[in-house]
Amino acid sequence: MLTVLPPLMRAARPRADQRGSTLCLRVLATTDLHMELTGYDYHRDAETGHHGLAGLASLINDARAEADTKGMATVLLDNGDLVQGGAMGAWLAQRPVTRDHPVVNAMNTLRYNAIGIGNHDLDFGTAYLHNLAGVLDMPLIGSNLSWPRTSAIRQTALISCDFPVSPPPHQRQIRIGVVSALPPETRAWSGDKVEKDVIFHDMRQSIIAAASALRGQGADVVILLAHMGAKDLQAGSAPLADISGIDAVIMGHTHECFPPDQPCQSRPEHHSMIGPLPAIMPGHHGSHLGVLDLTLDQTPDGTWQVITHQGALRSNDRPPDPALQRSVANTHAALQKHLARPIARLDQPIHNYFSLAAPTPTCALIAHSKIRAIKAALHGRPEAKLPILATAAADTAGGKAGAAQYLDMPAGLLLRRHVNGLCPYSDQILALRSNGREIRRWLEHAASVFHQLQADPSDQPLLRADRPAYDFITIFGIRYQIDPSRPDGERISALCYDSNPLPADQEVILVTTEFRAGGGGGYPKINQNRLIPCSPVDQQSAVVDLLNTPPNGQWITDHPWQFVPDIHRQAMLKTNPKAADHLDELAHLDPRPCGITADGFLKLRLTL
Repeated sequence: MLTVLPPLMRAARPRADQRGSTLCLRVLATTDLHMELTGYDYHRDAETGHHGLAGLASLINDARAEADTKGMATVLLDNGDLVQGGAMGAWLAQRPVTRDHPVVNAMNTLRYNAIGIGNHDLDFGTAYLHNLAGVLDMPLIGSNLSWPRTSAIRQTALISCDFPVSPPPHQRQIRIGVVSALPPETRAWSGDKVEKDVIFHDMRQSIIAAASALRGQGADVVILLAHMGAKDLQAGSAPLADISGIDAVIMGHTHECFPPDQPCQSRPEHHSMIGPLPAIMPGHHGSHLGVLDLTLDQTPDGTWQVITHQGALRSNDRPPDPALQRSVANTHAALQKHLARPIARLDQPIHNYFSLAAPTPTCALIAHSKIRAIKAALHGRPEAKLPILATAAADTAGGKAGAAQYLDMPAGLLLRRHVNGLCPYSDQILALRSNGREIRRWLEHAASVFHQLQADPSDQPLLRADRPAYDFITIFGIRYQIDPSRPDGERISALCYDSNPLPADQEVILVTTEFRAGGGGGYPKINQNRLIPCSPVDQQSAVVDLLNTPPNGQWITDHPWQFVPDIHRQAMLKTNPKAADHLDELAHLDPRPCGITADGFLKLRLTL
């Protein structure tokens, strides 16, 4: 177990040479790749807008070449959520891990120096990560994780970097310590997916101890791979931005770009800092390469400190690296064949273009499959007499993932790739004891994704910019209304079960996912003693079972909620341009197309 060491001390180092005391270190970073190795959307069976890690490869090579020309040392780091993502991630997690594994091959070929563990990297269990760590050429790091048994996964890394100054003896070398932090909520999100021997340590204390240990081992610079966004890094339950001994931070998890605005360009220093730390967050799914240049000054006692820095993001606009594409080719072909298998039948087409403006059939399918699975699991038990409600999130509904990331499923034979797109995560379905009071709290939190709409502006966005679409859930099995003109916490009205108001003390069963029950998306965490034991069912299996059980499609007309009518507010909904073919479904909101945004979304003006 990690213990906190004495106050941080930088080990004294002799000068590398006497010609000067300033060096430049280039930190290259990726994060939240989510298995986007070549830029292929297996759910839509189509290319994406860029070529994933294969496209970043040439950006990495160019950035390294620039650094060599300028006499800078270079280190390449990844900040986690690497091995989980879509169909490819789940496919590979069920297969042997060798050096030919596409992720292993890619990271080794690109010569990454260290990889941090993200919360989603635990989705397939720690045994999978142990196996990956055993064949990667660079350390896989989780500073606030440990386990009693021997593992190739490490809590820290110490990397020696050479500066391209020649000839000897003028060659300089600097030692870089790397620490990696999983968010504190990871235990709740993923605790049941990992082996019982894994230990989740206090995040802040773990990073303090790890940074101190690296300094004691002679690290000149310590870089934090923080799998969290700027808000949690500075003011979360265990903030890290103020820890002494950290020189720079790579952020992730929230799929944002930092520095913000025009991310392909260099930004002044104050735009690339989180608190006192130089910082960068290079998007998600291979959208950007982060480039953080640190100017280091050597003090008289031989230690190094960052005196200036510059952070920039480089957009992934390059052709794919041929060698990396070839290394994935066989897996790609086998996966496409697997996903092309028909596994169910859909009586009519469904889509989710309007997930944030009205209940959708895709959410109804998800929720009713959960309800059906839990009803079967509770058959003959006393709990089966309670009202059963179920959540469904606005997953795969645009946002940071782009205008193409929506569901549009055809009638007829449903292929495995369609179901994978509908159920992109490997969450198990859980049944929880709840009550009317808690249901209202969940609904109020869901409704907080909307702006508080004002009376005058006609172009105000419906959705808050700082909240992802998947934070919005619909709860099926009840009826309610949402009023976005009201303040947060006062937006839910007409909450009914079976045509009657839902009492605060009415006991119900809430069917949801591990992620939500663990507080994912800011929802109330559920105590484990509220969990109703029943056989585990995964979401994909539940959907397939429902679709293959006639009569098919009774769930499609279930509309649990609506906006409070006639509040005389207008707002802009951003969606996929194909939504223009379905405007009749939103006729009650008088949808008016208002053009296409620069990033490809259709703007619809709605009247509430």
